[in-house]
Amino acid sequence: MLKVSIIGAAGYTGGELLRLLLQHPHVGEVEAVSGSQHGQSIWTIHPDLFGSNLVFKEVPSATDIWFLALPHGASRSYLEKHVAQLPSKIIYLSRDFRLQQHKDWSDKKFVYGLSEWNKSDIQKCTYLANPGCFATAIELALMPLLRENACGDAVQVFGITGSTGAGVIPGEHTHFSKRFANHSTYQAFQHPHLDEILESTGFSGDLQFIPSRGAFTRGIHVTCLLQTNCSEEQIQQCFEKAYATSVFVKYVPFGLELKQVVNTNNCFISTQQNGKTVKVEAIIDNLLKGASGQAVQNMNLMCGFPENAGLQLKSVVF
Repeated sequence: MLKVSIIGAAGYTGGELLRLLLQHPHVGEVEAVSGSQHGQSIWTIHPDLFGSNLVFKEVPSATDIWFLALPHGASRSYLEKHVAQLPSKIIYLSRDFRLQQHKDWSDKKFVYGLSEWNKSDIQKCTYLANPGCFATAIELALMPLLRENACGDAVQVFGITGSTGAGVIPGEHTHFSKRFANHSTYQAFQHPHLDEILESTGFSGDLQFIPSRGAFTRGIHVTCLLQTNCSEEQIQQCFEKAYATSVFVKYVPFGLELKQVVNTNNCFISTQQNGKTVKVEAIIDNLLKGASGQAVQNMNLMCGFPENAGLQLKSVVF
């Protein structure tokens, strides 16, 4: 049974990790770490966990695995500050170690944790960089076509995300009165996940990404438009082949709605073709498959557990 530490356990992704790992069949002890909330019971921040006797700690112990749910840019200084307590395995959920040029720290190299496509490397690694939420959805949508050379040299991606993707600290565009019954684009053509997507997929063409903010709390829906010389049947076979054995990624024959995957670690993908134009849609829960759920999936792969251990969750359809 593992002993794990969640560093940054007071945030949205940290809270999701608590909910998953406290019920995980191979985790015996969970340590909740928060510099701002230390000494407080975890239910004071996550009321749904009322009844747990866990209290936020200020610093982590040398447990088996650290999940670092820290703000972007805070990783290297934190690891250096706590180098004496470092565990044998680290799963980092922010963007600091995702790109090739940033993957090295000390004598360790972070492996990119796109579970379905980097499985063999993940199973052998000790330090892992969990993918971003938009990056996860877009990469899962495009990889089957790119690997079969079934994609043209230009891709347009439109995506919408829930407010939890912006983190727990309120801001101008996450405030209820601003977000409710509203819709807006942001960081058009220059979203921070764009470099991650291009490097991870190996796509060398023109990828234009327009993200937007939705008036809902959780979920990501991406729509990718591209040109192909393949038939509709060949496109379908491409996705069915790519995800035939996947536990969580499903190629489906129906229209997509976010509630089909919200509160699960699933990614649903569907396609539609009009002449040479292909539309690929993908939906995920940004806090689960886009963050904490995929992190637990990667922990399972790193530790030799069943891939779906602790992740057999029910969607919230209504």
